[in-house]
Amino acid sequence: MEEAGLNQPPGNQLAAAPGPQASNVKALRAWVLYDFAYIIWSIDILSIHGQLFLQDVLKASDSLWAWTVTLAMVVVAIIAPLQGAWSDRTGRRMILLRGWALLCIGATLFVPWAGHQAGALVAAALLGISIVGFQLSQAVYHGILPDLAAPSDRGRWSAAGIGVGFMGTLLGLAIVGSFVSGRLGPWPVHWGGNGAEAAFIPSALLYLFFAIPAFAQLPDRPPAAEAGDVGVAATFRMIRETLSPAKHPGLGRFMLANLLFMDAVNTVILFMATYATRAIGLKAGSDVELLLASSTVVAIAGAFAWGRMTDAWGPGRALNLCLGSWTIALILAVSIRDADMFRWIVGPAIGWCMGGTGTIVRPYLSQLAPPEAQGTVFGIWALVGRAAAVVGPLVWGVAVTLGQPLGDDRFRVALGSQGIMLLLGWLLLAGMPRRASVKSS
Repeated sequence: MEEAGLNQPPGNQLAAAPGPQASNVKALRAWVLYDFAYIIWSIDILSIHGQLFLQDVLKASDSLWAWTVTLAMVVVAIIAPLQGAWSDRTGRRMILLRGWALLCIGATLFVPWAGHQAGALVAAALLGISIVGFQLSQAVYHGILPDLAAPSDRGRWSAAGIGVGFMGTLLGLAIVGSFVSGRLGPWPVHWGGNGAEAAFIPSALLYLFFAIPAFAQLPDRPPAAEAGDVGVAATFRMIRETLSPAKHPGLGRFMLANLLFMDAVNTVILFMATYATRAIGLKAGSDVELLLASSTVVAIAGAFAWGRMTDAWGPGRALNLCLGSWTIALILAVSIRDADMFRWIVGPAIGWCMGGTGTIVRPYLSQLAPPEAQGTVFGIWALVGRAAAVVGPLVWGVAVTLGQPLGDDRFRVALGSQGIMLLLGWLLLAGMPRRASVKSS
């Protein structure tokens, strides 16, 4: 059967999506569990307690955390494409996955001790190292899916990773939160310090525990038929050739489109709590927690639904529908002023869309990526993701600053600016080439 990547007219058609004829179910289960593992660390350390430990416990400046994350992302942006190309040429990707993940876990374990013994700068350096390890292991992880799942199964397995990852968010907040608060139900819990510093040891150990099946069961891939030189110059040449429109049509265009629409998606998720409190008037604390919890629950269900749609219709059509859903959700978010309507309509709508983008993009990218350059392509995708993590908040900040005369309505302007970014990315996808591939029946 044929599948149009984005419902384009005949012509400009790519080759069928590469991949195994049958899915490696045992390895895919380990792959899904790794999504669960790293999300626990991400939500507890990267999103919450890393910053709180530096600012509230060590009394560091507000800018130290921002500089830590920024410098770590620069390092990741430089290394990710290079390691992807190296893994394609040598076939050795598990040494990268294990090595970077263990670097992240090890650095995380020592952050509280280093902070109290050597000061905030050393703690920030260890946090930066842990962020680099986390992000680079994640870049390797995403590129493994095409070698494990048949093209007709990639949507549902990608959805399983995203859905289980959202479950990891809830579990991580509950378990690690009990150490931070000092109580697990009626029982006192004291391990690894008090408050934010108590999050580091359990977050690292949970990451390690749930990552063990991936460490043990995910395979390397055969080296390139003509591996040749694996030096830096050859690696840069491979990256340049991979993005060549003549050699791999549509890949560079998709990366730019992905930068724009994922910039919007990630920024909306990042500032959702701020928008809800400042523009809508929800109360910080219980109201916002209820909003985020309801969005997460819908995102879990949405991920599995989007996975089925991806396999049934193809990732191109599914991504079109998902970006259309995001557009409607953002229009509602900008228009609605009633707190209850926002909580019960916009929150679940954004959750539904959240479950879709991460689920669909991985199968989409695996179709575009040539089989000999999967690691390179997913490494470049990681670089694009880091760029989006910088550009989105920057655009939001500029909009909020310039909109000062509007009062709290400036946050509606900021959200609208992200809607424009999403629409520009969606427009770029309109010229994507078609691809013939197998769909599930």
